[in-house]
Amino acid sequence: MTNIDGLWRLLVCLAVPILFGGGCLGQDDDDDVSDHADDDAADDDIADDDYDDDTSDDDDAVHDLSTIGAGVCYTCALEEDGVATCWGCDGVDSAQCTPPGTPFEFLDASHGNVCGITVGGDIACWGDLTGDPSQGPYTELALGAEHGCALAADGTILCWGEYNNDMTDPPAGAFVDIASGCYHSCAVDDSGAVACWGSNGHGQVTGVPSGAFLQVAAGSAASCAIGEDRQIVRWGSNNDGLLDVPTGSFLHITMECYHACALATDGQVQCWGRAGEGQATAPAGTFTDIDAGGLHTCGVTTDGDHVCWGSDEFGQSSPL
Repeated sequence: MTNIDGLWRLLVCLAVPILFGGGCLGQDDDDDVSDHADDDAADDDIADDDYDDDTSDDDDAVHDLSTIGAGVCYTCALEEDGVATCWGCDGVDSAQCTPPGTPFEFLDASHGNVCGITVGGDIACWGDLTGDPSQGPYTELALGAEHGCALAADGTILCWGEYNNDMTDPPAGAFVDIASGCYHSCAVDDSGAVACWGSNGHGQVTGVPSGAFLQVAAGSAASCAIGEDRQIVRWGSNNDGLLDVPTGSFLHITMECYHACALATDGQVQCWGRAGEGQATAPAGTFTDIDAGGLHTCGVTTDGDHVCWGSDEFGQSSPL
């Protein structure tokens, strides 16, 4: 492949969200706003002797996705020594697929951006996002299309990147979980309440339901959260069925713009939303981490293997 061919394919990769709606660079026109999931959703009694669920007896425990991040045409994951390995970009020597050799404890990826929290609590990024936050320590981070946010050790939020629709203007207070969608972000405070900020064209910011939550996720024009009963609550636009959430008991949700997946307490994965490339068709098996990318999804199995499904046009679903 010539350098020109490689760069052209990379540009096509980053344009996928615009051309096909598989990423976060476009807003939909569906104004269907819902404050909560069906009241009669079944509370599944899930048990699996083969899955080690350390949080099954702890109602306040949350599962923090920390070891794998799916972008648009690439994926990055942490190895046992904490060093990031990336694949995709169809062999193009791009910044997104060239991580530093620094050991990380936490990793996230989005459109053209990858960031990680180092062992010392600082944030290092590679890719297109500029304006990295000041020195930590930080405990969690979340990347959107053009912005990023991080939780400091004292629970306060710092955001950086493009200042559009108040995306980098987080609320004050102490928070325990954070998520960034395309153009909005949400966080769970220390009382369990959810606060969102940024673009609000479909109620994804102001439609937050009342109640206490364990974890939150943000997409394009929709948001989801896991309640204390471990069921999924959703609000915003139902474009592509993002509000058609599954019932059951869940540990973690990951959302891209037009599809989402959730990790159940038995380790299995359920996905919903746009599925044209197979990104919402999760394989059988049990997982410990999952992350939704532009047109693909990746996870870490209980055996420690990296598994991806969906589009593999640029090698993003073919782990090294």
